Order: sequence, then structure tokens, then C-alpha cells
Amino acid sequence: MRVEGEDAGYYGFVPGVEFLRNINLGRLDQLPKGKSIAVVGGGNVAIDCVRTAFRVGFTEANLIYRRTIKEMPADPVEIHDAEAEDVKFHFLVAPKRIVAENGKVVGLECTKMELGEPDASGRRRPVEIPGSEYVIAADVVVSAIGQEVDTACTGTVPGVEVDKWGIMIVDENLMTAVPGLFAGGDYVSGPDTLIGACAHGRLVGKKIAQYLADHVVEKLPEEDEFALVKQLQAMVPMKNGPLPAGVPRAIIHHEPAAERKIDFREVDQGFTVPEAVTEADRCLRCYRVVTFACQA
Repeated sequence: MRVEGEDAGYYGFVPGVEFLRNINLGRLDQLPKGKSIAVVGGGNVAIDCVRTAFRVGFTEANLIYRRTIKEMPADPVEIHDAEAEDVKFHFLVAPKRIVAENGKVVGLECTKMELGEPDASGRRRPVEIPGSEYVIAADVVVSAIGQEVDTACTGTVPGVEVDKWGIMIVDENLMTAVPGLFAGGDYVSGPDTLIGACAHGRLVGKKIAQYLADHVVEKLPEEDEFALVKQLQAMVPMKNGPLPAGVPRAIIHHEPAAERKIDFREVDQGFTVPEAVTEADRCLRCYRVVTFACQA
């Protein structure tokens, strides 16, 4: 976070992934104790931290994000569920200093922000408002502002080229500078989603099969399809288009927020048998965006 007190070793400050890992492994004795928690970040890890905090005994959970809800990279469904579970969102707020007494976290000093011009990511850059500092009381502060790819192994393979961030450089077929060596996922894209890594794995598997057959790797037909869809999505966003005729998506049933936040029960309760049959009968790959864009 690059804030004062982050490296002071205060009891009550913990990285987000470490916080979640200890809970996942049942190491609750390694969690800092307290009733209120402040999580800094706007992605899915940050949302996981605040929602999980309730489930391990915290009674107040704050999420601090320096932009607005519109710029949050977290899944909208996760944001909605967190709001339903009474997570307190602090938008246009950035951390400035971890407040501690006798080596223990007691709060997080923050400053209010306003959005300026877009930065390299395309999102409007948050700018500090002078004199707007205030303190959010918290027994625990969690940093969940992002992760880095572990690039330690990229330097162990002779001939592999990497960029200035240590990310592997690959061609359009996801093959590195070493013939026959392919890469995908975070090693190629930087920190991204599990779905993105799985898609790379599926594609790379087919590329490897081509390479092993005759050492020739060619573009697959589906790659042209995906490229077309991406191009059309950029031209005409799907959310602005009408839904095609047919059966609408079924609504998933949820456990009541007040009940589910006390433990780790499944939040999404799925469908009834008739709903599941109807949902399974819907088209799962209709390329609606293509139809809409062509009509437009």
C-alpha cells in the first residue's frame, strides 16, 4: 500500500492472501484477534476478505477503495452480496497511515479522493483532497490491493525471453522463444483470472498437439471466432442491446444474508429440479453479441 506503518510489524496488519489462506487451512489461531476489520482494495480478494471476516467472528467489516463503485474490478455479484451482508464501503478513500498503539493496530488513517484524468489503465486517476484525513477505527487492517506473478522460474529456462516485469514473451500461438515451449495464464498475461488461465491451458493443449504432430503450429478456427466476438463487443457493448427471444435466465436462490454470514454455508442454493431442466435447455453459446452487432 506504500503507507506509513505498513512495514512496522504491527500486530493486526496482514496481507489479504495470507489472511484468507490461514482461514482456508483452518489456522484460525494465526489470525489477528479483534472485532472490527478494515480491508484496502477493490478486487475479488478484497471482497473475499471482508465477507470472510464476518464468518470468523468479526462484527464490523470496512472496505476502503480509492475510486467509485463503477471502477471496482470485483465481480458485481460479489459486491452486491457484500452489501447485503452489511459490509461498510468507503469509496473515494485511500489509506495514508496505519494507526497503532503499543505495537497493535487500532485504526487506519485515510484521506478522501476525487477522480482526475484517466491513467494508463483507462480508469480516472484518484487525486487526494488536501486536509480530508480521518481515521477508521479497526483492530485489523488487511492489504488486498493486488498480487504479483511469481516469476522466479522464468529465469531458469535458457532462451526464454521476458519483459521488464518478468512476464514471458510469447507469439500469437503462445509459444516462447524456445521452440516447443509454450506458456499461458499469469505468466503471459500478468495477474488475471482463473478462467483466463484455463482458457490459455485449453488453447495451449491444442497448440502442443499440433506441434507434436508435425512441428507446425497454426491458428485454430475458434480463435478467429473469439477475435470477432471481442471486436464486436468493443464496437457495440452487449449490455446496450436487446435480449434475444426465448427463455430468460433463471434466478439463483440465495441463503438470507443475516443467516449465511455467520458461517461458511453455501450462499447460492441453485435451482429446483424444474428450474434446472429449463436452464439446461437454454443455449449456452449463442454469440448474441454477433447477432446484435450485425442488426445494429
